[in-house]
Amino acid sequence: MNVIDLISRNLFLNKLFPEGLRGDVLLGQLSFSVGRMELGIHTQQKPAVETEKWGTWGTDYNVIVLHLSGYGGKYVHIENWWHADFAPVDLIEENGIAMLTQRGDNWSIKIDVDDLIFQRGSTYII
Repeated sequence: MNVIDLISRNLFLNKLFPEGLRGDVLLGQLSFSVGRMELGIHTQQKPAVETEKWGTWGTDYNVIVLHLSGYGGKYVHIENWWHADFAPVDLIEENGIAMLTQRGDNWSIKIDVDDLIFQRGSTYII
């Protein structure tokens, strides 16, 4: 399963990334409140279609941030967050619960996710 398949209101995301998110992403922002969470997924994947308000890929932006909200955060395991970087993200199922996992040389992130909703997209250039 692709991460985009987990996201409600993903029509726009499926147009941007018809083959799903490929390659490395960064789980850049995590915010929790009781029973709710917000998540920012940063990708350097070029979109399949240009979005006029974002400008031109490679000139005006080369990173897209998918801002999501939803339920989850009952299980959160983060090690050495300050070392987190772009890396593959995996979607696994444990005991019937969808989990996002990501790891690097000396860091890892694992969180449960449920009913993620696409809120907006933003861009920047690095």
